[in-house]
Parts: sequence; C-alpha cells; structure tokens
Amino acid sequence: MKAAVLEEFGKPLVIKEVELPQLLDDEVTIEVKACGLCLTDIHIQEGRVPTVTLPLIPGHEFSGVVIAKGSKVSQVQIGWRVTVFVDVVCGDCRYCALGETSRCISMKRIGFERSGGMAEYVNIPAKNVQRISEEVSFEKAAVIPDAVASMYRGLKTMGQVGVGTELAIVGVGGLDGHFGFIGCQRLAGFAKVWCWLYLACRVGHHQPRVWCGHRDFWHCGQRMHCFVDCCAALIWYCSLFDRDLPRGIATPLGHGH
Repeated sequence: MKAAVLEEFGKPLVIKEVELPQLLDDEVTIEVKACGLCLTDIHIQEGRVPTVTLPLIPGHEFSGVVIAKGSKVSQVQIGWRVTVFVDVVCGDCRYCALGETSRCISMKRIGFERSGGMAEYVNIPAKNVQRISEEVSFEKAAVIPDAVASMYRGLKTMGQVGVGTELAIVGVGGLDGHFGFIGCQRLAGFAKVWCWLYLACRVGHHQPRVWCGHRDFWHCGQRMHCFVDCCAALIWYCSLFDRDLPRGIATPLGHGH
C-alpha cells in the first residue's frame, strides 16, 4: 500500500510503498477515505512527542470503510462507514474503570505509538471504530472523535457547562480555544463567556497575569463558575489552584508538549 512515512524527525514525510501488517483477531482493516492534519501531527514531525518512535505512519483523525475483520470481531461489519477513536486503551486499569480512558496506563494512540491514517489502509482494534451515517461526509467524520467529541466532553461533562454558566477561557488560539468559545455558546445558551490571552510564560511575570482589555483576570475570575484551559501551561495550573476560586472547576482542552 502507499503511505506517508515519518522516517526522521524534522524531515518531510516520505511517500512510499509499505506492507500492511497482518490483521489480528480483534482488529479491522480500514480503507482510509479522509485524514485530517492536526497541529499535533506537526509536533510529532518535529520530534516534540517523546513517546513516538520511528518509522511512523502518522494520522489520528481519519475515517473510511471497513474492508476486512479479524476472526474474533462480531460487533463491526464489513462495508461499514466508520470514524476512529485515537486512544487504544486496556479497559482494565483503574483509570479505565473510572471512565478516564485518556489516562490509561498502557495506552497506545493511533498515529502516535502505532500506525495511523496517512495511508491507503490501516489495521486498528475493532473497539476503536464508530459507525457513521451515510449523510455524514468522510471529511467531517474524520475529525469528530479527536477535534469535536473530546472538547465537548471537556466542557459538558467535566466542566459542567450549562445554561447560565459564566466561564473563563484561558488561551484563545488554535482548535481548543475556538471550539471552547463556540461550544460554550451552544452549551450555555449564550451565557457570558470571557476570553483571555494567556501571556505570563512569554513576558516573564513572577505572578501569572492574564488580561481582557484592562481587566485583571483574577479580579474578574472570582465570580466564574468554570475555567477552560486552552494553553496547557503548568504555571497556569499552579497559580489557579493557589487561588480561592468559587467552585474550583477547571477543565483542560489544550495539549502541552
């Protein structure tokens, strides 16, 4: 099959012919129809994700059609149009038991620690596919699990955002910030959403200060119900939990490297 392979960090992907690995009993083969390019793919290419080993076929946002399945797969059928969940988890550790699968101690992510969707075909565990409607395009379905569903859960379930919620979004750039703002407007019925651009790490303040115009972040923040973090900076968390904030709900949507 043809695939885009990362053979050396900091270098362009190499388009080449590679062998599709043997299909395992609990896996399905996906004929890839669409694959998104995430900023994290750039981080992988730059060598900024320490769990990645080379060579690697990247791509964790993709969709396609099931064309083969292993002998133990019964819940997925050949011909299904599917999208793919990136995290391959054990299902047995204490985090998986709590439903916090993103913290699985033995997790291997598709497109990170195992081959991803930047290829004509890819084998993945059957439990990681979700059937999609004929009405949903492959292009839209490709980004739903990683770029939409994870953010939605962060806001709705973890952040408890609902009608009337007032919240602060820290960091307004990239996917996380834009989805956080739009998602909060939808979830909260156009409740108040405050956005700040986080500057502390860049300008060298001893105490983090985040500004919305001329307003002091911490002064305004005393009445917020939830803080949505889209910058994933350790200094932000240390300062946040050192403050006497009303409900203490902070939900991270950013991914730090």
